[in-house]
Amino acid sequence: KITVTESKEDKTKITVTEKGFDGIDKTKEQTVNEYDSAAIIKSVGSSLFGLCITCGIHYKWGNPTPLLFQCLMGPLGLIEEPLFKIHVLGYKAEGDLKRPFKPPASPFEGLLGTPAATEEPKKIEEKKRGKK
Repeated sequence: KITVTESKEDKTKITVTEKGFDGIDKTKEQTVNEYDSAAIIKSVGSSLFGLCITCGIHYKWGNPTPLLFQCLMGPLGLIEEPLFKIHVLGYKAEGDLKRPFKPPASPFEGLLGTPAATEEPKKIEEKKRGKK
């Protein structure tokens, strides 16, 4: 059984920075193959969660509209996925498709005041280091 990412066998190392639950950035090194596999699992999990919520709404209240939207938006969202563009449509991993991919912009970014929100955990970490 060969998956799409295994058939490429790209062992190029990339540095990935992820924000932890505590708000602190964590850096790790992965191969492109590992990164793609993790991104596919994350995307499938997100889609399944949305499908479960939609089916729950339909089951509980009998509203078919969310099912219709899920049927339409699922494939449209798939077309916009960077990995779909790279592995299925054959685009080169350049520009916006260069790994690691930029996270989608949060719709609440303007309301939360992102610069202050990202600086605060760093200050907390600096204070913790200073006390030790």
